[in-house]
Amino acid sequence: MFDSKRAPVARQIVVGFACAVLATALEVTIAALSEQPPPLSAAELAGASLDLLSLYAPLAVGLGALAGLCVLGLRRVRALQALARVSLSPRDLFRARPHSFSRLVGGAVALAAFAAGVTYGSHFFATEFHAPWLAAGANAAATVGLGLFIAFTLAVTRRARLAAAQALGPLASRGVFAVLVAIAAGVGVYAFSRAFPEFFYTYRPARVFGGPGLVLAYALGSLATAQLEGQRPERVRNVRRAASATLGLAVVGVLFGGLFYGRSNRTRHIVEDRTVAGRTVVQALIRLTDRDGDGFSFAYGGGDCDDGDPDIYPGAPDPPGDGVDSDCFAGDGGPAVAALGDGDYGDVPPEAPERPNILFLSVDALRPDHLGHQGYARDTSPAIDAFAETATRFDQAHAQSTRSIRSMTSLMTGLYPSEIRYGQELEWTGLDPSNETLAELLAQRGWQTGAVIGSTYFERAHGFFQGFRDVVQNEQPGRAAGVDRGLTMMSRMDAQDAPWFLWIHLMNVHQPYLPDGHASRYGTELMDQYDEEVALADEQVGRVLEALTARGHDDDTIVVLWSDHGEAFGEHGAFGHTTTLYEEELRAMTIVRAPGFTPRVVRQRVGLVDLFATVLNLVHQPAPRPIASRSLVPLMTGAEHDFGERALIGEIMPDGRFPFDRKCIIRGHDKLHWWVREGRVALFDLDADPGEEHDRSAEDPELAEELLGLLRAWTSSMSRPENQRRHAIRSELFDEPPARIQHRVDAGFQGAFTLLGCDVDATEVRPDGSLTVDCYYRVDEGTDRDYQFVLQAAVPADHPRLHHMESQHYPVGGRYMTSEWQAGEIIRDHVVLVLSPELQPGTTITPRLSIRDGRTALPFDSPHGTTVTLGDPIPVPGRTPPPFRAPIPSPAPLPVP
Repeated sequence: MFDSKRAPVARQIVVGFACAVLATALEVTIAALSEQPPPLSAAELAGASLDLLSLYAPLAVGLGALAGLCVLGLRRVRALQALARVSLSPRDLFRARPHSFSRLVGGAVALAAFAAGVTYGSHFFATEFHAPWLAAGANAAATVGLGLFIAFTLAVTRRARLAAAQALGPLASRGVFAVLVAIAAGVGVYAFSRAFPEFFYTYRPARVFGGPGLVLAYALGSLATAQLEGQRPERVRNVRRAASATLGLAVVGVLFGGLFYGRSNRTRHIVEDRTVAGRTVVQALIRLTDRDGDGFSFAYGGGDCDDGDPDIYPGAPDPPGDGVDSDCFAGDGGPAVAALGDGDYGDVPPEAPERPNILFLSVDALRPDHLGHQGYARDTSPAIDAFAETATRFDQAHAQSTRSIRSMTSLMTGLYPSEIRYGQELEWTGLDPSNETLAELLAQRGWQTGAVIGSTYFERAHGFFQGFRDVVQNEQPGRAAGVDRGLTMMSRMDAQDAPWFLWIHLMNVHQPYLPDGHASRYGTELMDQYDEEVALADEQVGRVLEALTARGHDDDTIVVLWSDHGEAFGEHGAFGHTTTLYEEELRAMTIVRAPGFTPRVVRQRVGLVDLFATVLNLVHQPAPRPIASRSLVPLMTGAEHDFGERALIGEIMPDGRFPFDRKCIIRGHDKLHWWVREGRVALFDLDADPGEEHDRSAEDPELAEELLGLLRAWTSSMSRPENQRRHAIRSELFDEPPARIQHRVDAGFQGAFTLLGCDVDATEVRPDGSLTVDCYYRVDEGTDRDYQFVLQAAVPADHPRLHHMESQHYPVGGRYMTSEWQAGEIIRDHVVLVLSPELQPGTTITPRLSIRDGRTALPFDSPHGTTVTLGDPIPVPGRTPPPFRAPIPSPAPLPVP
């Protein structure tokens, strides 16, 4: 392998190209066999094959050339020259070698035992020891002890293992060992999939095993070609000719992919949604060819119409009159889309009460097509179905986001997610106090307000419950506990003279399903478990509605039954929610029962955001400011009312926890998806294709371009600047580091960037307060990895263990990933860490920073290790009491607007 007469670089180039062809074939096969609709035609698969090969071949050839150069450098290493004598012929592989066989078996068993022991020990000590220092020390001691025990066992059993190998005779060979390893790996994977079936719902098997499989294929291919090449000059010349041809094909691939990739959105979806590595490779190439650093490229479908000006890119702010088409659509300026208004109120029937109670009853992640009244075959929702018969049912309601925090705040403010001013937390985004919520408006007008949430999920989102005077986030086990406390709060409110606004939110339909081991009546599959949770939630909904009737509130209470989004089960390759804007995730249950209204079914498309204006309309209160919400009262009365060409917007906004950036626009029956970073779109007709299986962007490019332009225009004109990706990035980029940094560190990280230091603001440190940290990084060479930063507020060892005392986030709020950082940049990562209300006054917290690749913490340059401590411990003062609020008198009812 290391002989100078051979052609290692040429050979590795050829092997790399062969692996690219193999990867393309496997990717196309995976795409063709995918259950994700629609079925792919031969022409679509051929187009995807050509695109994939043009993407993979240059990358594989480049890696092959690099590997060949490494071989050239290593050929003088004496210890590695034994590899040249490795033979892959069946006769050599299956020749009896008892000494080698016994060493291989012993090493494999020892490695497996050590890995299993360390995994079990880490989990055991982390869960059984409350003091972190004690858990870490015990785990370290156990690991060392396990290693010594395994080494001792190997030494003691050496003779026995050799004797056993000799007794096996011809079976004691390297080939048999390889077969045994393959069988053991297969059995292990099977056992793991049976024990943890949800793992492969989240991570596709092809994604888990694709990378290691290609590395193995490359290694075997390299060894095989070395064996075939031998010392024959003619074969060496043939390898070099093949390498020259391969290089030419790679150059053609670069030109073809850069110029033509992305022209067919249908092919883009195959490459980026149905393959294992297609999306990653495309994103890397877009970053590589983005010349002005605005996140968009002129090549690979990036859509940047001026890649030399960072102020010009798809979706950029485009003020009219400057003569510049900044957003790459419709010339200078743009059309008005989803403009704010006064709520477009309707007439409330005169028999309706003037100041009714309001009950919001919501179920997290409940998709409406799993309810009986929407035609679902299973009897999952008898109580909800009976309620729907007495109310106005909106069968085509859409959430404004598939992330709960964004969807709920949109409903509560009457604005689209990008129009809202959020708090500064990265992982659990809260609301800025400048927002006016529905609860605040009602409280100011005399309503009692309270919320009962069946989980502590939202406790870290500061401002999330703005306007609710009484908030209970349930920690008790059991699905009925939240409803129990909600009914208790209702009784307390009934004892007062003022009307009330009560929100009860059920969380059991949210993943994980049936965590208590409750058996599903429908089966054992993931959707069976989900449907069981829907049925159990329906029972709790029934309890609330029965209690409302028993207390005589049917005629004086507005009841709004809704869900914040749906749930995906692989329809478009995703499971759960927050990752896509397809109908299975975006559609939301919306049912409104208001005294004085006749039950009816509305099939016009509306938004969950419209509930803001609807409630204000029903209680005779005007909109406090321009809002995106439109009242549904006209549709509830059955009056002729047409929203016309109104556009509904859906968004997944990047944050520190979920860095996705996707938007959609729905106008009439047309729906267009826009993957903002990737620059691709998909167009669907929701009437003819409610499952969004047939992308029409290639068939109707004019409509796709029009809707994309409208969505870009809305993004540039209506979303707040801090919610626009480029603006958010620019606010965190500096030409020079600050002259003074409070805690200087200068710790290099993996040769990619250097942590210069951090400023720590402890002004708000207290129980249920916050810690603000600004860390500054200098990009040295950059990286292709997307690292997560973990800021921890560590408490002393004698403090009770606290949850939620760290922020694990992608930098710059998930908008500027480390793989996008450019050499020479100075980047600030601003983090607001919400502190636990259980933090004890008088203790201290110590800010610590680490960087992870997945779940693995990676070391900074010596001497820092995996964690950097940012200054001395910070004392925690006592809890600051909430500001006094005088009771708000009930104003006289305002006239109906």
